[in-house]
Amino acid sequence: MEQVIAVWREQNVKVIELTKAGRYAEANTVYRQKALPRFREMGVAVEEYLKYRDARLASLDQEQDALISSTRLLLIAFSIISLLLAGRFQRRLEP
Repeated sequence: MEQVIAVWREQNVKVIELTKAGRYAEANTVYRQKALPRFREMGVAVEEYLKYRDARLASLDQEQDALISSTRLLLIAFSIISLLLAGRFQRRLEP
């Protein structure tokens, strides 16, 4: 993606320089023949990246949900064990 953006930027800068120099016809030709196709390529590259990002985020969400679930079970088990042990020690302390 970075390569596509770099090529597009290079062509875009060339168009700007030609326009500043008053070479409007040449700037228009460079834009239509070189900059615009690179812009379209950039759009395709961004789409591919967004698909990758969405898939990765979905994967991370699943991992996070699994971690939350296992942590919740661990906390429940620890709480039950703590309550059982507290009840046992309380019986020992009672006269």
